[in-house]
Parts: sequence; structure tokens; C-alpha cells
Amino acid sequence: MRKSYWLVLVLVLFICFTPIAGAAQPVNTNKEISTFYNGKLQISPYKSVIVNDAATYVPLRLIESFDHIKVQYDGPSIRVVTDKGTFSIDKQNTILHQNTTYITFKKLQQMSAITGKYISSATSLFLWDTAVGAAKTDELVSHISTVPGSLREDFGKKIFPTSEFSSRWIIDVTKSAVDPDDYNIEVMKPDGTTETIPYQYVSETDLRASKNVLLNQTMWINKSKADTIFSSNLKHLEKVTITSIKYKDSSLYYTLRKQNGTQATVSHAVFGTGPISERFPFFGKNLKSLYNWKQSVWKSIENETVTVGMEMFQVWLAWGEPDRTYPSASHIGDADMWIYGNTYLYFTNYKLSLIQD
Repeated sequence: MRKSYWLVLVLVLFICFTPIAGAAQPVNTNKEISTFYNGKLQISPYKSVIVNDAATYVPLRLIESFDHIKVQYDGPSIRVVTDKGTFSIDKQNTILHQNTTYITFKKLQQMSAITGKYISSATSLFLWDTAVGAAKTDELVSHISTVPGSLREDFGKKIFPTSEFSSRWIIDVTKSAVDPDDYNIEVMKPDGTTETIPYQYVSETDLRASKNVLLNQTMWINKSKADTIFSSNLKHLEKVTITSIKYKDSSLYYTLRKQNGTQATVSHAVFGTGPISERFPFFGKNLKSLYNWKQSVWKSIENETVTVGMEMFQVWLAWGEPDRTYPSASHIGDADMWIYGNTYLYFTNYKLSLIQD
């Protein structure tokens, strides 16, 4: 299985630390990026950022762990000590992000032996100050150029693989020597050890973006798409608000607030044989406002029942995808047959004409 492009599909469905006195004012327009130093991913709560889609900034709290660099904090003053000398840090070439002082990548190069480059397709900053580090970086960048866009975007990012794995960080990707359409994904575990995993995961970036889109949004539940519903009184097509989204054991769990204020939870698998859109358990619009059907039809759909005379789409809304479908020649003439378990539904001219159990 390949990685599911679940975030993109969800979006489509929906659209159907202490402050340092020496730093500049806080900024809000930035994008966190991964940082590699001498070919090794830096796992840290302090991440490099891109500000205004232009300048790259590196946190002092991150670079103070690099070789030959010391950061000295003396009240409102900050000094960076490297093999090139001692440098005072002030508001020029700095920002304050998440209560941490950042300097420009250009300033870091001026103060130290570190050089590097930003690879936009991988949203990653590669830094090095040794020949070995430069060679390892060249190798990683070469690998990045040979993999699909989704893997480049997730390079250096935290991911959540299938249920038998906990969180990991992608540190390298290479093409499979066996299957040209597959890739070897090398990841770092929380304890610092590495391993290779299948190309099947959810990235923290995608999960965060999905939360930004869906949290606190009004949806209408599609019970036929949910794998599990943790509320016996949650009705089909009921109006709900999504209050939290979590990933666990290869499934997404949505906590919902019902109109009466009570909570419910639904889940669905992320990975499967079809696209994630086939498992997304919500409608982004109130279908009653789109289709002027009789109240008796809507009552059947909401009660997840079907009756003779219903249109194919109405049956699909009530029961979801059939297990199997066939063209059929029956005693009522040529018909389309939908099979749900041991129940056979026959359609003539796109309307339900016979129900057989």
C-alpha cells in the first residue's frame, strides 16, 4: 500500500520557553521546517522557520547544540561564541518565535563555519561544517530528487505509521531495488535508533493541516462510512461539530459535539483498498438543503431503511456502498442488482423496484 493522500481528499470533501530581551518583536507569518546538521535530522522542540516565504531563521536553542558553537545568555544580552569569534545578538537579524530567539541563516553563516542550503521541495534546511557532513547532505539531497512529491514534503517530518509502529521521523528515502514503484523509507525512532518502514503512514503535517480545516466545523454524519460509532444515539445525517481529531491504530478518531451539547465519537480506517474519501464519515453540507425530496424519503434515509420507489442515490445515502453490484435479468425485466449481505435490491429505470432477503 502507498501513503494515502487523505488530507487532500478531506479538504476537497470539506470545500464541497522565556522571552529574550535582545530579540525582535514576535512574528506570526512563518512556516516551520526540518533541520539537518551534518546529515543528521535534529529532533528538537525548536525548529527552523521560513518567515514571509522569504528569509530562513534558525533558533539559538537549536544551534547551541552544534559543534564549536556556544550561546551565552547574560540578562538581556546574548552572545554567540564560535571558532570565528564572539558575536553579540540584538534585534537586527533576529525574531522572536514561540518565546525563543531566532537568527537569520545568513547571520549564522557569518558567525560560524556552518554553511548549507534550503530545499524547498522537502521544506528542510541542510547545514554542515565538515566534509563528511557535506557529503552526507549531498547524498540526502540526491535521494530527495528521485522520490514523489509527497515523500519530499514529509522528509524530516514526524509521521505516524501503521498500528504496529509509534511515531517516527523520516530521515532518508531511496527507491526500492525490487519494485520501481516502491520506496525504502528510513526513519528514526524516539530512542534514536533507525529502521525501514513501509510506504504507509500519516504525517504530522497533514494531521495538523486537517485539524486546521475541520476542527470546530459543522458536519453531517454519514454513518455508513464510519467504521465505529461510539454513541448508540448518534443518528444518520445528524448535524454535529468536530471538536477533536486523533490518529491511533491506523484510524482517525473524531470527537463530536451534538446539537444538544452531548458528545459522540466516530472513527474510520486511514488505509485501505480505496481512496480515503470513501471512508470519510461526514457530509460537508446539509443534504436536505440540496435535494427537495419528500419527508417520507428523508425519514427512511435517516432511519437507514430502504423502500420500493427510492432512487439509487437515495438508497446509497441510506445504506452506503453495496457489497456487490450486477446487471440482472429478473422476472421484473432487465435490472441493476445491488447486494447488501443477504439482501438483494433490484432497480428498474434507476428506482428500487424489488427487495429480496
